[in-house]
Amino acid sequence: MIFKWMEIFPQYLSSYQDSIHHPQLFLVNTEAAISMCGNELFDILEKCFGGCIRCSKFFQKFSNEVMPTEGTNEYAARDKIKNNGLLCSFLNAFGNVGGFEKVLNFISFDIKDNKYVNSYLYIFRDKLIKGCPFTLTMRVLRAF
Repeated sequence: MIFKWMEIFPQYLSSYQDSIHHPQLFLVNTEAAISMCGNELFDILEKCFGGCIRCSKFFQKFSNEVMPTEGTNEYAARDKIKNNGLLCSFLNAFGNVGGFEKVLNFISFDIKDNKYVNSYLYIFRDKLIKGCPFTLTMRVLRAF
């Protein structure tokens, strides 16, 4: 679900920008609701990486557990992370389904901005800006 939202978010960017100015818009506009659910989805991702006290306690309790993962790449070497085999397993599983690449693609997509103003105050029409909105970039990276 998180991957799908990151994939479709660029199509909902204008709804996201409208929702920033009208925080209750999600109540009456489905596109605004879809555009704004990234915070909740990234919160889930953060918890999957042990980013809250309750989830980190879970990882501590089951630190010796190692879950088999599909895929050949190893993003967290099990012999280097002796304190948490379960977290290591999750990192490897996330990486092997292309999770890290999808996050990088999400935070670096092109935004077509009709109101871009550079440092010399010249207005450029249809300027491509690299990257998603800063608050979403920080939110997704908090998980790591």
